[in-house]
Order: sequence, then C-alpha cells, then structure tokens
Amino acid sequence: MNSRVNPRHDLDVSKIAAVRAAWIRAVEASDVNSLIALATDDIVVVNGNGKTAVGIDALRANLTHEFRLFDVEPRDSSAQIIVHDKWAIEFCEVDRIVSGVKSGIGVQAHSRIIAVFSRQPDASWKVARVIALPG
Repeated sequence: MNSRVNPRHDLDVSKIAAVRAAWIRAVEASDVNSLIALATDDIVVVNGNGKTAVGIDALRANLTHEFRLFDVEPRDSSAQIIVHDKWAIEFCEVDRIVSGVKSGIGVQAHSRIIAVFSRQPDASWKVARVIALPG
C-alpha cells in the first residue's frame, strides 16, 4: 500500500466537497437553476420512494414541482468520497427539515444518499447520479 499523499486525489475530493456544498445551498434557496448547473445532462435521480427523474429536463420539472410544495433545510451530516479516474462516489448521511410551503409545518428526516460525480473535460465535477436509500 502506498502511503504517499496523492495531491490530485485531495484536489478532486475538495472540488467534489465544493459541489456538494453548492448543491446544499441551492436546495436551501430552492434554486432550480443552480442545481441544474451542478448536474450532468444525463443525470438520474432515484428518490427514496422509487420516483425517478432521468435527464436534466425531468430533474428540472421534478425540482420545480417539489419546491412549490416544500421548503427543505438540509444539514449535511457526513460524507465519504471515493475517486476513481473520471468518476467519484460519495456515501453520505443527510439530516433535513422538510416544511410545507403553505402550512409551514416541518418534519425532520434522515436519509442515506449515494451520489456519483463525473469529472468534466475542464476537470470540474458534476453530479451524474443520486440514489436516496430508503429508511
């Protein structure tokens, strides 16, 4: 096992963490356009209830619908990132408060999420897949 530090790996992890932080800020602000900018055109999102959005247009429609109904306050609990070539996988636990826009009543929720990131030609990272694991 090589114990030397891999500067590229550390840079990739930092960039991916920055994408995650930007994603969380965009969710807090219900900012669909910022979320779309962080995603690949062929993104696939599988929600914990099995509902799936395939492609950027489906994601935009899903987010627009959800943000009309709910305000979400995510709190990123923890994350583990594995980088391999042009792909990265993140395992994270997220706590969030979901409130009805009209009612204002909030419910605390916890979820486990697997996110797959794709390295772009400019060496940036975008979200390519999101899988919310049930319960």
